Amino acid sequence: MTAIHDAGAFSFVPLLEAACPAIAAELAALSPTEFDESPDSLTRVEGVYDETGWRWLPLHGGAADGARHEANRARCPATARALAAVPGLVNAGFSLFRPGTHLYPHHGELGQVLRCHLPLRVPAGDVGIRFGAQTVRWREGRCLVFDDTVEHEAWNHGDGDRIVLIVTFARPPGPGTAEATAAPAIAARGLFHLAFHVTDLDAARRFYGGVLGCREGRSTATWVDFDLFGHQLSLHLGQPWTTARTGLVGEHRVPMPHFGVVLLLPEWRRLADRLQAAGVEFVLEPQVRYPGQPGEQWTMFFCDPCGNPIEVKGFASLDGLYRSGG
Repeated sequence: MTAIHDAGAFSFVPLLEAACPAIAAELAALSPTEFDESPDSLTRVEGVYDETGWRWLPLHGGAADGARHEANRARCPATARALAAVPGLVNAGFSLFRPGTHLYPHHGELGQVLRCHLPLRVPAGDVGIRFGAQTVRWREGRCLVFDDTVEHEAWNHGDGDRIVLIVTFARPPGPGTAEATAAPAIAARGLFHLAFHVTDLDAARRFYGGVLGCREGRSTATWVDFDLFGHQLSLHLGQPWTTARTGLVGEHRVPMPHFGVVLLLPEWRRLADRLQAAGVEFVLEPQVRYPGQPGEQWTMFFCDPCGNPIEVKGFASLDGLYRSGG
């Protein structure tokens, strides 16, 4: 089994690496005394392993997220924005190895997740992580994505602290897996297909794949398909359609025509965070409409790099999608 994954296959990695200088600056403002002893740092074998120098500062705790995590994110806003762009984020935090730290060989139990290390501080000397017979050296600012169910050990025999941002995220479904082949309930009624023009396929790939997190499908030199939350987009080289701000949303004029998608509210919020982290300019900022009324919904408008307008709506329950009031 191969433990190490191609970091370039994950849409959030370029955003995380681009934010590395800002994340490192926020890390520098923290004191090592603010880090906790890792709850897993128990093993010590004289002359071989010593886990007592492992320290941890939590940023996201998943189901255990609480006031401590929120306070740490408030102190590290650039880090929080970068983490918000990670699809399926499970947990995250800063991991510090003091010199002499050497973790006992171990493996995780959750096959549904992957781990990403963004190295922020790598001292000179013998510092690395081993998966089976393969040893990897961390490189500052370059993400390492791996499956931690494969046995591994990590160490810092260098001349200073080693610190990485650890990000645990949901493993994307692979080809042929049950997750990939199982159709969502709504698919029984069919999937939507939309084909439209873009002026630059590379820019479109960076936006739809890198920012929105869409999985790329088939392509040629003149078009590319993307999976937009289960629906098919076909982007063809050409002149985008002409739009005008003639649609009225509350007191705001929005571009017509436009396309988009309806999401459940947690996914909508994650997407809004991703867009804000990427510096996307909104036509209509993320906001709620009809609060407390039938049809209560959240919405946001933005354009792709070629000017195609997109609306994304969020509902607490899709049962409210066609209720009057929205």
